[in-house]
Amino acid sequence: MVSFSFWQKWLLAVSGIIIFFGLVIALLSWSPVFVVFNTLVNGTFWPGTGPDESIQRFTLWAYGMLGATMAGWGLTLAFIVNGPFGKKEKWSRDAIAAGVVLWFVIDTFMSVYTGAYFNVGVNVLVLVLAGLPLLMTLKEFK
Repeated sequence: MVSFSFWQKWLLAVSGIIIFFGLVIALLSWSPVFVVFNTLVNGTFWPGTGPDESIQRFTLWAYGMLGATMAGWGLTLAFIVNGPFGKKEKWSRDAIAAGVVLWFVIDTFMSVYTGAYFNVGVNVLVLVLAGLPLLMTLKEFK
């Protein structure tokens, strides 16, 4: 049987991944590091032509806001996981689960609606990575 501590550390690692990717998106979306992601986005929304300069500036700004939000959300998650979740305070598990579900439903709906199907796979992966420790520790919060 895997211990509560293992799942808490797992969820803390997920928080770290979210922070890391948020910072990468916010600070490096213009760089060669982002070429695959930008190719997927550009091919979905501007097939053949690519975005013009004003759209590129808007996209850079939007990625900055998205990345900052992700990094902030990941940091908040890390504090909750390291504190009240670790003390098995039920509200912390409920807050994490509600936030993850709300994010997943809206983000995935918008990804499907706009044809950004590549993002649906990423969403499912994050849902599994964040949801698994919540499910595996469910009995600890009764």
